[in-house]
Amino acid sequence: MPVFVIVFRCFFMADTPTFDKVRETVGHGLVYGLGGSAATLVGTILVPVYTNYLSSEEYGVLALINIMALLAMMTFNLSLPSGLFRSYFDSDDEDYRKTVVGTATVILFLMSAILVLTSFVASDFFSMFLFDTPDYGRHIRLIMIASSFTILSSVPVQVLRARKLSKRFTVLNIFSILIQLLAVIYFVVFLGQGVWGVIVGRFCGEVLTALLYYGSSLRLLSFRFSLVEARKQLAFSIPLIFSSISSFILTWIDRYFLAVFSTLSTVGVYSLGYRIGMVLNSFLTQPLNMAWGPMMYSVMRQENARKYYSKMLTYVVFYSLVLTLPISLLSKEVLELISKREFWDAYKVVPIICLAYVMQAATQTINVGIGINRKSKLVTTYVTVGAIVNVILNYFLIPVYGMMAAAYTTLFSYIIMLGMSYKFNQKLYPIIYEWGRILRLFFVAVFLMVLGFYFEIDSILLSAAYKTMLILSFPTILFLTNFFDKEEKKRMREIYSQSRKSLGKKSM
Repeated sequence: MPVFVIVFRCFFMADTPTFDKVRETVGHGLVYGLGGSAATLVGTILVPVYTNYLSSEEYGVLALINIMALLAMMTFNLSLPSGLFRSYFDSDDEDYRKTVVGTATVILFLMSAILVLTSFVASDFFSMFLFDTPDYGRHIRLIMIASSFTILSSVPVQVLRARKLSKRFTVLNIFSILIQLLAVIYFVVFLGQGVWGVIVGRFCGEVLTALLYYGSSLRLLSFRFSLVEARKQLAFSIPLIFSSISSFILTWIDRYFLAVFSTLSTVGVYSLGYRIGMVLNSFLTQPLNMAWGPMMYSVMRQENARKYYSKMLTYVVFYSLVLTLPISLLSKEVLELISKREFWDAYKVVPIICLAYVMQAATQTINVGIGINRKSKLVTTYVTVGAIVNVILNYFLIPVYGMMAAAYTTLFSYIIMLGMSYKFNQKLYPIIYEWGRILRLFFVAVFLMVLGFYFEIDSILLSAAYKTMLILSFPTILFLTNFFDKEEKKRMREIYSQSRKSLGKKSM
């Protein structure tokens, strides 16, 4: 039996109360991950479309327009989905929950309408600001309207999360993503509409997503508004607006500095590398974010809650690094197969961006004390500090070191946020984490990545085979370096023994 399979079953099939909760979290996370996997698959399919039908400069333009979409969405949703989600767990009473959902729905419908009006008034101004031409005004207008539908979809999404209806969410998400994929391919490949075609496809996908979510969740939704509940949700959410904007700066400001101090072509190459690194976000960070909240709050009053929280951090880091290794090590070979030569250097930033998202996943997982005690202002504090550090370092380093400075600055900023988050959460809700094991995970993973990139092999096939061998050696090295504890080793031996017996019976 492959070592990866034994390790997976060891972590998530043990019969203890703690592992029962771990399994439930992972179960929902895997279902959400199917949606993320679909999005990632779509993104992967679209990479050769973008790199063969758009120039690196056009891809840079698209990246900057996407920045506008994200900023609009973060600003106008008021971070209210987080307030809705937190209030939902204050009571099990269905009437109360209808009021919680209805209040958020009314507010977000109003904010979406304001965003649409803003798109007609300010789109040409934003085009001049970013590109020194009004030619991209219609692009920005349409992407902002698409963002208004994203805001509307956030209400049923949060309700599905709160009720742990992960399968319904995933089915709806996959269907809408496929529509977006087909729309983008049609407008870009068959109609040759370039950047405009990508945005039209995105718009079609967001509109359909909103219709699907509301149409399938009407029984769970309402328009029942309460001023008291609105104040309660906004009190929790408004501090998170600054956190969202700071997160936006962390994720996207490097493209702006690259556009100012370098070229749109460099922006395009870096954005492609960042996009590949964000595959980890689709497979791990987003599914974890969807599944973690309901599980974290549902066990917070249980006796073994702290042990569960501690184990989850170890396993989140483990599986994030399991995903990081193939994404990072094989990115060069993949880019050489699917893209034009002008995009090949994008592989250089992939492992750094992946490690940054590992830090983000760890930060999400340790935000237990902040969530339980409703201290959302502390999230704003550490994200703002990370954003300030990011801006300062990008400003001084990008003119000298280009896109590599942008990548390393992103990683350093996420490390700072992880440290601050840990300090805040330990004061509010102390948890003993398995830091020795976690550091061992990082050491082994980074060591394998260094080996993979240090020895360059001209043949794509041989290079991919060599790196695949390194990837598969990860759990074996962990076993040899005594990473697994006694309970896990015992479980692994049991699984191995059961598998041999099962194979023996089949061969008879």
